[in-house]
Amino acid sequence: MALAEAGAILPRGNARVIDHTPRRDRAALRRLAERMQRFTPITAVDEPDGLLLDIRGCAHLFGGEHALRRRVIESLRTLGVSARAAIASTVGCAWAVSRYGEDPIVSEGCERTAMEPLPIEALQLSEESGLGLMELSVERIGQLLELPRSALPARFGADVLCRLDEAFGGAVEFIEPVTIETPIEAQCVFEGPTTRVDAVELATRQVIGKLVPLLLARECGLTRLELVYARSDLPPELILIPLTRPSRDPKHVWSLVRPRLERINLGFGVCGVSASVTRVGLLRHEQVSMPEMSAEDASNNAHDEVIFSEMLDAIVNRCGPERVRRFECVDSHVPERSVRSCSVLDPVPTPAPSPTTGHTLNDRPTLLLDRPETIQVIALTPDGPVSRLTWNGEEFAIVRCVGPERIEREWWFGREQTPTTAVDPRDYFKVQTEHGRWLWLFRRHTSQGVCWFVHGVWA
Repeated sequence: MALAEAGAILPRGNARVIDHTPRRDRAALRRLAERMQRFTPITAVDEPDGLLLDIRGCAHLFGGEHALRRRVIESLRTLGVSARAAIASTVGCAWAVSRYGEDPIVSEGCERTAMEPLPIEALQLSEESGLGLMELSVERIGQLLELPRSALPARFGADVLCRLDEAFGGAVEFIEPVTIETPIEAQCVFEGPTTRVDAVELATRQVIGKLVPLLLARECGLTRLELVYARSDLPPELILIPLTRPSRDPKHVWSLVRPRLERINLGFGVCGVSASVTRVGLLRHEQVSMPEMSAEDASNNAHDEVIFSEMLDAIVNRCGPERVRRFECVDSHVPERSVRSCSVLDPVPTPAPSPTTGHTLNDRPTLLLDRPETIQVIALTPDGPVSRLTWNGEEFAIVRCVGPERIEREWWFGREQTPTTAVDPRDYFKVQTEHGRWLWLFRRHTSQGVCWFVHGVWA
């Protein structure tokens, strides 16, 4: 129904509007299919709103088909999902009965009896075939079965016979099961607690080395590693290693782990070491050399990237991810809003912004003050160039003045101004003092008059 109609029916204040995102629905349905693997190892997604479970050989583990069906529905109900479920020997029959039938379990060989009273929609026919059957007033599957089988493909399409054969077991059906990737982890367990640092270090290097083939098989590198040291008398010690760039180089990872390992308390002994990769990133294939060029020239850029990322990893693990930051360009005309600071571990937006995103092509100062500082200005005319200014009690004569450049708040915010978007119009000037220093000034018209500020300096 229309949104206005739904809002009129619901009590005032109880209507919540959420945009439909099919991609999010598919992801949630896949997670449900993965969760259902506690009942059977073969589960599949039946878009847009169904799950297929192959329970052959599994029903007796839960007390029979009736008990298994109740367990599945109850498991979904605990997640806030209401479901209808049916069990049959074919996928087509189970799909039809679960949506249109009454008997939840159809015994093998009884598919025809269970589906005859069901509507034509239970066969999942194409729109063209369904319209053709409606023109002949064929509303039930039983009515369709009374028609000559040889005449069905020519009149209603070949998919009619295909759907009937799939529902009654006359055709082979395939389902694409959901596969869950095994976690990338490794461990080393000691025969007894040990306090030898060299033994703990050797075990750590071994578990890191065991992760490399697993990462290589998936063509990815780790960006987050968790190391857990089980201690005999103390709770387990956790070491978290973040990386700025995917890597599967054991020497590099060990260089990040070793300083952290030297600071942990071994207690009365470490019983084992386990490593797990909690976040990964794809590593693209790179050609190191070509016959017509040297290996040094071909790998120069890639080598520089690796060296830079390894340096960042070392700094991040020593200083902390929140203390190593980078700047991102923002679409804004206001200078203090045109750049934002974020952690170097935060994902880079896709597509990555260009160096000029959010910036003008006009010259900008190398140093932008955190807060504009008030100054006194003498101009030749009210709207003319600046001749002298006083800043921090010191007076300067201006020998050059370029401007003005008008900067206002972002037009895409609309007419409403909030405390975060309200910006008075500013007229910016680039001026040079008698000592050769370039300053970035702006004037702002307020109710008290014209106010002048210094906003930046060219170093």
